[in-house]
Amino acid sequence: MSKALTKIRLARQIAHDKRFGLTVKKAEDLVETVTNLIALHLLEEDGPVTIRGFGTFKLRFRKAFIGWHPRTGEGLRVAPAVSLAFKPSPELVANLNTTRRMFR
Repeated sequence: MSKALTKIRLARQIAHDKRFGLTVKKAEDLVETVTNLIALHLLEEDGPVTIRGFGTFKLRFRKAFIGWHPRTGEGLRVAPAVSLAFKPSPELVANLNTTRRMFR
């Protein structure tokens, strides 16, 4: 199984690509800036972030509700929560499906 693509691995791959002419440090700064801008927009603007050809990031809000403990049957309050949703673009899905067929 291959390793996960972390921010540092992504930065190293960007730096390795000579078309950009970036050092590893500059590529790390670039990746960090992009991820921070996505998070900042999600939190401050409260709107989706769409990267054309890749997908859309969106916050989902769950209201507080009264649940129950499955063993005791006791009611308990479940706190409100925020989660991050990602919907891949049709282009990304088509590309992944095409690539998967090549490796079967």
